[in-house]
Amino acid sequence: MSHKSKTKGKRPLQVLFLPADDGGCGWYRIRQFDDAFQLRSDVKSYLMDGHEEANKQIEMIKSADVVVGRLGDYQYYKLIKEEVDPNKPMVFDHDDNTMEVLPTSEHYKEFGTEDAWALFNGNLKPVWVTGLTDGFNRYTNLSGQMNLLYILAASQLITGPVENLVDFYAQFGSKEVKTGIVHNAINYDLYPEGTFLPKDKKKGEIRLGWQGGVSHLGDWEEIKEPLIRVLKDYPEVTLHILGSYYRNQFKEVEDRVTRYPWYPFRAYTYRIKTMGLDGAIIPLESKPFNEYKSEIKWVEFTAQGVPCVVKNMLPYSRVVTEGNSYPFKDNGEFEVKLRAMIEDIKAGKNWQEKVKTGQEWVKKERNIDVEAGHLVKLYKSILPKDVQGELL
Repeated sequence: MSHKSKTKGKRPLQVLFLPADDGGCGWYRIRQFDDAFQLRSDVKSYLMDGHEEANKQIEMIKSADVVVGRLGDYQYYKLIKEEVDPNKPMVFDHDDNTMEVLPTSEHYKEFGTEDAWALFNGNLKPVWVTGLTDGFNRYTNLSGQMNLLYILAASQLITGPVENLVDFYAQFGSKEVKTGIVHNAINYDLYPEGTFLPKDKKKGEIRLGWQGGVSHLGDWEEIKEPLIRVLKDYPEVTLHILGSYYRNQFKEVEDRVTRYPWYPFRAYTYRIKTMGLDGAIIPLESKPFNEYKSEIKWVEFTAQGVPCVVKNMLPYSRVVTEGNSYPFKDNGEFEVKLRAMIEDIKAGKNWQEKVKTGQEWVKKERNIDVEAGHLVKLYKSILPKDVQGELL
């Protein structure tokens, strides 16, 4: 039987993505896959913007084989399961354990369900306290967490970038719920090749980069002292920070820090490229909450050809080695590895081999084209057999 006859009369999978945010999470988990699906023949995807007329939304939901949502989509899940079609296959995707957000994160304001105090000069000070901290109400957040439990119980498939996060959420799902690992992947069309030398980069200057959001205060706190020591010993080293900035961590070396605002994610990788980085640092606070994250920071910098000093704990311990980075376990190792990377950059040796090894792994294991194909198979797996038989 010819290939043509096998597929005659078959149709592509129809995927409906519920509205996604414009940040990194919405990009890596939804928007980038929606882009990748547009280039495939076996799937058609539609990304709602949330402003469609109610009738249009219902029409889109009914015509989809699979509906994919994230945190905050409770009203959609409730509408679909209780009013539109209780048998509609639903997917929940997320890349953070919002049930265990740390009080050191600004996101605790949205997700924290207990009041948090801090001991300062012998006195208890409110950090996140209902009725005292502006905009924080643990009971409002508790309601949101209960909505998440509904979403998990109503989903037929739970996806995330790492095993332990998916396993954590699956315990709140139904007995029949399926799970799948969907990695944060790289679209190489958005990763410019070659080198870039910024006009303002001084001769001999070594630029170290970091990028991240508001949940990383504890990461900086852990490495603050050794980082300051290293910067004082290497006056040619400067820090370049893209995203959130924690001023108190850099008071002693403020003149060595350049800050950059967030950029739209399709331009984000180009901005990193034009920063002219020689290396990167990826600290991570030793807390269980952080073990549920993905290794995307290392993947991004490595894909750009930037060597990394990276915390050797989950999630990074799954992928980093001495052969592809400068991994460290604690503050003492951080200082040793940071000095080693700086010396290698100055000498023009060793770091290139690490980056090349890392790039080969990223190209093979975190390519959006491959990951998109894997995701199509995952979505098909939750459909009835007769529907699967209709699909390409």
